[in-house]
Amino acid sequence: MLTRRDHSAYELYEKLRAKRFQEEQITEVIRLLVDENLISDARFAEAYTQMRVDKGFGPNKIRIELRNRGIDRGLIDAEIDKYADSWAAHTARAREKKFGAGVPQEWAEKARQARFLQARGFLPQHIHETLGLNDA
Repeated sequence: MLTRRDHSAYELYEKLRAKRFQEEQITEVIRLLVDENLISDARFAEAYTQMRVDKGFGPNKIRIELRNRGIDRGLIDAEIDKYADSWAAHTARAREKKFGAGVPQEWAEKARQARFLQARGFLPQHIHETLGLNDA
């Protein structure tokens, strides 16, 4: 399981539980893997966040996905905060990749693009900045 990608301890726990391993065995294996630094929630959170940022997702969505994978809130906050200065640029890049270079002037199209960006997990302030809604 660990040869393809990093896993969080929780993900690995759930996969082993689905294969019907005993609780004590799972706990012991995970403890050994953590002790040997073969799994690390911090390393997983860093790699996962980078991958999702590269794929055009925003902090809200990434935060939820990491939480669903059992990552501690402190680790999540630390990873999301690494991009604090660039979320606006990532928002603009995601908008441009989907809709092209020109920012729309019509409200209906701005609303459509805002919904797309919101679904991708970007923050309202960055969406407004990207679509020029702060001036309105």
